[in-house]
Parts: sequence; C-alpha cells; structure tokens
Amino acid sequence: MATTYSSPSSKTGLFRRGPVGLLVIAAHVVLIYFVAASLGIVEIPHIAKPMEAVIIDSPDTQKSEPVKVIKPEFEQPQIQTPLTNGFARTGYELGVIEAREQKMNFGRAEAAAHAELTPAK
Repeated sequence: MATTYSSPSSKTGLFRRGPVGLLVIAAHVVLIYFVAASLGIVEIPHIAKPMEAVIIDSPDTQKSEPVKVIKPEFEQPQIQTPLTNGFARTGYELGVIEAREQKMNFGRAEAAAHAELTPAK
C-alpha cells in the first residue's frame, strides 16, 4: 500500500498557490464592494462635495417699446425667356454623336475605296 506523506509546511486550500490566491480573494472583495455600492447598500465616500444650486434674483425689467419691424421693398425682377427650349445635350453626348458620325463616315469611305466597279451593260 502506498502512503502519502504530508509535511506540516505544505499549504492547503486557496493559499496553496501563494499570492495568486490572495489576489483572487481581493478581486472578489472589490467586486462585491462595487456591487453593494451600486445597489445603495454601502455608502460611497464623498470625494467632492455635491453641486449646489444658487438662485440669483433677476434684475427688474424695464418695459420698453416694441421694436418696429421694417420690411424691405423689393422690385419685381424682369423674367427673360430662355435661349433654348429646355433641351440641351451634354458634352459627353456631343462627343459620342461626333465619334459615331466619324465612324460611319470612315466606313463609307473605306467601302467606296474598295468597291468593285462593274461595267454597265
């Protein structure tokens, strides 16, 4: 039968790991304190005194005449008729149209250059 030998200096329980066990206990104590303080069970120490409201009497207001609103006088602008009927091509569209015309003209010129002439009967 095997027997285990335990020395009197061996640690048991949480203190077996030394400072790590104490650190875990301290973290739990701090966590419990914060939960108790947030629930209002433990009063939090006051570092700064709370804000105080100071009521200042307002100065006596003097009744004054209402400000007169001056409306500016505008002239009716002359409306000019537009130069176009409202339709104008963009620069891109004009470029596309010009490129298409050049392509068509080039095709006609090539066809005319390579056309075979047949004698009339």
